[in-house]
Amino acid sequence: MSTVEQIVCALRQTEQCTIFMHHRPDGDTVGSAAALGIALRRLGKQVQYACSDEITPRYAPLVGGEAHFDEPCGTLIAVDIAAPDMGGRFSEYVQRADIVIDHHGSNKGYGKLNLICPEAAAAGEIVYEVVKALTTVDLEIAQALYTAISTDTGCFRHGSTTANTHRVAADLMETGLDITALNRKLFSIKTRAALMMGSKLLDTLTLYNEGRVAVLFVTKSMIAECGATEDDMENIAAVGMQIEGVHTAATLRELAENEYKVSVRSDGSVNAAKICAHFGGGGHPMAAGCTLRGTLDECKEQMARVMGEEL
Repeated sequence: MSTVEQIVCALRQTEQCTIFMHHRPDGDTVGSAAALGIALRRLGKQVQYACSDEITPRYAPLVGGEAHFDEPCGTLIAVDIAAPDMGGRFSEYVQRADIVIDHHGSNKGYGKLNLICPEAAAAGEIVYEVVKALTTVDLEIAQALYTAISTDTGCFRHGSTTANTHRVAADLMETGLDITALNRKLFSIKTRAALMMGSKLLDTLTLYNEGRVAVLFVTKSMIAECGATEDDMENIAAVGMQIEGVHTAATLRELAENEYKVSVRSDGSVNAAKICAHFGGGGHPMAAGCTLRGTLDECKEQMARVMGEEL
């Protein structure tokens, strides 16, 4: 495994790079990529960003709306990408990554240089150490990194949050970052479509194992009926864990006919990554994901059975 110093050395030597984000980008992958890109540009490096899917309006300003290219250039950097296939249509480039920066314990280290720290609550926490060694962490970088860390920790509520996570956040606040306004933007303000989506989601709730296991689902027709965007869909996986007595929850999202993306959450009493490993997925002990194929009822029952067995 590489050290921060080795990654910094490699970045200083490069003249141009492409920074990849994972498909269905969240705040951590976008914020981390943005902070690293800003730091490298200040050193005179040529930087371009790449993401397989459109970045939602909530996060797009962090990278200036940039997320595409014709051909990769220079050093290939993967940020917050646990496995190459999470690169979507850019997976073949991610597979050849020169540098991988990530916090997923399931990451096998597919890059030439790998800075993987499972103890970090977010990739942004690791990128902070890299960026700090490259340049001054100012307000612009702080906004990107705070977005990365706060969103991946559920505004510092998840069990992955450590004392170091708070120390990094405190350092970011020292730049003059207005976290009141930023937290409101990231966590409080919801569109009408998002609220409608939440209501419909709760209508799908099924409880198993005396109410300790929750399974919910989202279909493409539900999304269309609400007029929901990817921004509106963020954090729907957390809804099941808000129910009293639930120890683990799965949210199934329809991708195509008989194909579902599954997000599993846990209160720590059961390992979400272990549950998803049964289906070829992975992630963190308290947040993981996988893909299932079959009818909705079949997929629900498969998830409920494995989740119950792991309790």
